[in-house]
Amino acid sequence: MKRIVSGDQVKVISGNEAGKVGVVRKVLYSSVGRRKEVYVIVSDVNVRRFVKKTQAGKKFDAKSYPIAVSNVALLAGDGFVSKVGFKLKDGTKKRIFKRTAEFV
Repeated sequence: MKRIVSGDQVKVISGNEAGKVGVVRKVLYSSVGRRKEVYVIVSDVNVRRFVKKTQAGKKFDAKSYPIAVSNVALLAGDGFVSKVGFKLKDGTKKRIFKRTAEFV
């Protein structure tokens, strides 16, 4: 089970976008040799805007770029960041906030 999944509300904790809050739209996994890397695409964070020329004129477009999962933290219900732990509930593994001990 993964610590951060799509649909989670996260806060960026480092980099140029530090302090911004958004919802995870997609989780990307890549492996280069033995190294495995995990990236997330967060809505309204790390967005680059550019202009495309068309016959009708200029068209403004925006694209979201991925952020390393180590640079984001999960937001608990009280609005503070929290680490994620795991507990068994009814025989299945569930995610919990370590800060509040509530289920995600």
